[in-house]
Amino acid sequence: MKVMLRLLLLIFCLFSLHGQAAALESVNVALLPLEDTAAYHLPEVDAVVKSRLQDHFRFPFYEKIIVSPSEAHLVTGKKSIEADSMAALAKAKQADLVIGVELVYARSDIKNSGFTLWNDNSTVMQTDVEVAIYAYSLSDGKYQSWRERLSKEEDLSVNSGVKAAVETLLEKLLFRLPYKRIPTQYIP
Repeated sequence: MKVMLRLLLLIFCLFSLHGQAAALESVNVALLPLEDTAAYHLPEVDAVVKSRLQDHFRFPFYEKIIVSPSEAHLVTGKKSIEADSMAALAKAKQADLVIGVELVYARSDIKNSGFTLWNDNSTVMQTDVEVAIYAYSLSDGKYQSWRERLSKEEDLSVNSGVKAAVETLLEKLLFRLPYKRIPTQYIP
């Protein structure tokens, strides 16, 4: 009797979950590689951007289309974050949405703070970073961009520098992006 009840409960759960999963329509999102106009060329920054974007645009709401740098250049022939380039990529990749991130400016200097009344001759890092995120929606042809800048001086540590600043700025930019982790139409 218990086995039969468990089996019926399992069948009920499977059918009820199948109905909810079928109602979801995922959005095809083309994720562009980092456009490094700052010429900083730090692989860790590329990895942070790729990881954060892939984490934000996840299944079941989004289907990711990863665009390699060579693909982006072949389709557009120029910077992949420009409006007409993103429109061409959206059509070529059959993507509903194209997202690109640009490292506009990056500088990081290590210096000795010197002795002062409030400081004890510690090593500090001055970091200046500017990051922009671009979005193109194929459905309405809307091209949008947002920028964030961070300039700070902090004690030298593992959590200081350009990589940490890009993580912070990307978090802010993804919050401002109208395409949320869970789209608003699925929130009751």
